[in-house]
Parts: sequence; C-alpha cells; structure tokens
Amino acid sequence: MIYPQDISGPQFNESDLVEFVFEGATLTLSVPAIRNNTNSVDQVTSIRDFSQVDTQDWEVDSEGAHCFNLLTQKWTFEDTKTLDDIATCWVDISIVELPEELQNSHLALSKSRLKQYFLDALSNALDDIKDGENTSMDKADWPNKQNDYLYKCINRSELDWMQVQVSFVTDNLPSPLAYIPINSRFVLSASFHMSSLHYSDRENKYSDKLIREIEFSLFDEFLNSINLRYQPEVISLIKKAN
Repeated sequence: MIYPQDISGPQFNESDLVEFVFEGATLTLSVPAIRNNTNSVDQVTSIRDFSQVDTQDWEVDSEGAHCFNLLTQKWTFEDTKTLDDIATCWVDISIVELPEELQNSHLALSKSRLKQYFLDALSNALDDIKDGENTSMDKADWPNKQNDYLYKCINRSELDWMQVQVSFVTDNLPSPLAYIPINSRFVLSASFHMSSLHYSDRENKYSDKLIREIEFSLFDEFLNSINLRYQPEVISLIKKAN
C-alpha cells in the first residue's frame, strides 16, 4: 500500500502468512505486524485445521449459522512528521458455518444463492435500526435492502466473492464487508471499520474523505492478498452449483 501524504500504516507485503486447512480447500491470510503499544489488538486463532472441527460451542448468529473469529486486529496509522496517531482500523476476519441443510444443498458454492442468503441475513440483522434514527439512510447512495447494500462482485476464476457496505451503528458511515465461499460448509467473512483520531488541542489534518478512501483501498488490497485454493472435488461442486 502506498499511503498518501505523510501517512504510514500496515503493509501486506511485509505480513506473516497464516494458513488454514478446510475440507477441500486451503486458505492463506496475510497478517500484518502490529506496532507494539498499550492500545494494540492482535489476536489470531491457534486453530489451523478446520477440516473436521466441532462447531457446537461457537457463537450462533440470527440465521442459525455458527461463527468463529480467525483474526482480530486494530491497525493504527501515523503522521510520519508529527508522529500523531491519525486513524485506526478494526479488522475482523471470521468463518461462518452454514446450517446443515444449506451445506447439503451446496448453497455456499452457488453465486446467486449465496448472494441472496447474505443480503437477506443483513436485512434481518439491521431490522432493529429504524430509518428515523439515521437520516443518512434516506440518501440514495446509502446501502440498504433496495440497492442490495451496494453489492459488488469480486471476480475470481473458480467462484466469485461478494462485497457489500454496512453500518450497524447509526452515526457511523458504512464500511466494507466481504463474503468468500470456502466450501459447502464454511464462508469467510471479512470486515474493516476505519475512523479518524483527533486530539483535544488540535484537529486531524487528514480529512474524513481521505480516511474513507484509504479504508476501501486497504480493503481491496487485503482481499487481493487472500490466497484461497480449491481442491478438484470442490471445483466440481462449484461447476454443478452454477
């Protein structure tokens, strides 16, 4: 990542590579080194093999899917001249185990069915946020059910990924969220949330617009750093499902 002006932050080409094994697929994530300070967050699961994992103790979402966090980090961005911390980004990478009946129908390997499943899940999760509590939701470009949460197709050779924008807090701008099918059982969920930092005696000289541009550029670069390799049996299922 080439940061604008005098900003410094994580670099994916200097990251550790962490590999996770699933039935029929192998996933490699880039995990940037976190600057050591009292506010750092850097949590990576010690589990590497999910091919036969027991998920009964995992958290369950509103759709009945089991969820497990692979990676949580807080990235801090700095002005290289003033040494001010000027922004942070929370990074959450999780896997979602679909309910058994959806595994059996290979929903995760069908581009159209997976898209509809997660768009419906987002709508259900956001039902508690009323339009009247957030006037931004009235804007034409605000992600909502009517515009498919600004859905974006991420083209991949075997099976496309999907990206949306979402805000679960009424005073936050929408942030990027991606869903990446791993196999019939699991889908990877990746989300960023970036925000500006200010000091009591001075304003942040970097605009919110610039910080937001960095957030989405970083998210694109992070997605491009993900290496997901399907084995032949999964590729065969993908072809049948699409």
